[in-house]
Amino acid sequence: MTGLERYLESSQHAAGPGAGEQPGSAPAAAADGNGSQPPGQGRAGAALLAASVAGVALAPLALRRLGRGGSLLVAAGCGALFARDAQMMLTGAPARLRPLPRLLLRTEVPVSGSAAGAALLACWQQRPGMTRVAAVAAAATFAVHAVREAIYLSPGHGSEEPAAQ
Repeated sequence: MTGLERYLESSQHAAGPGAGEQPGSAPAAAADGNGSQPPGQGRAGAALLAASVAGVALAPLALRRLGRGGSLLVAAGCGALFARDAQMMLTGAPARLRPLPRLLLRTEVPVSGSAAGAALLACWQQRPGMTRVAAVAAAATFAVHAVREAIYLSPGHGSEEPAAQ
């Protein structure tokens, strides 16, 4: 079972009501008043969202200011997103997502792959034109990823409602 499958199964929509809960009631973790959140939300989810949003501005800055090291850093970040997104596509995650998150995931795969490749080319070629292309592609990658992450942190988690049985 992949991490996404565990995450989707642990979400309030996939898990269904627990013992003593009525359908449609708030999950016990969110309703207990101590501030605990369902899995994927809370501080860890907020930190991931903040990193995604910061990446929109920091990736182009790293490409411009840090030279080859910045290019390698951006290539590693975008490459990691590409690998994760490609794995999600290959395991069938889009079928379990709502239309907008599905579209964003399908968009992020080629954008993140292009950004990783452009950042590597910018590292090897050290030409201003290639650095600009890599900066735009990296900013687009992190922007799409930030929107997708914000949707995953929303109450519906971006997943489809389970079919009525």
